Amino acid sequence: MQQGRYVLKLDDVAKNSNTDIPCFVQVTIFFDQKGFGHEDAESFFKEYSARHWTGTKGIPVKNWRGKALDWMWRRQKNRPYLRSKSKLMTP
Repeated sequence: MQQGRYVLKLDDVAKNSNTDIPCFVQVTIFFDQKGFGHEDAESFFKEYSARHWTGTKGIPVKNWRGKALDWMWRRQKNRPYLRSKSKLMTP
């Protein structure tokens, strides 16, 4: 894994103690625990890094794990074959 490859622009994210910005390793570990691959973790991390860790309405992300679970859910919904591979619990 190459270090220094991803750069977060913290200037664009509200400087608030409520924001939770993960590093790539944290995202990879979380995705691995849920049964998703490195590629999925990378695409999630790139997507939110490009948005400077803000949601669709421009509000800073307060809980990246929740956003990741939503992202995983949408990924499974669009690609049913992933359901058997993941350990994501459904309500």
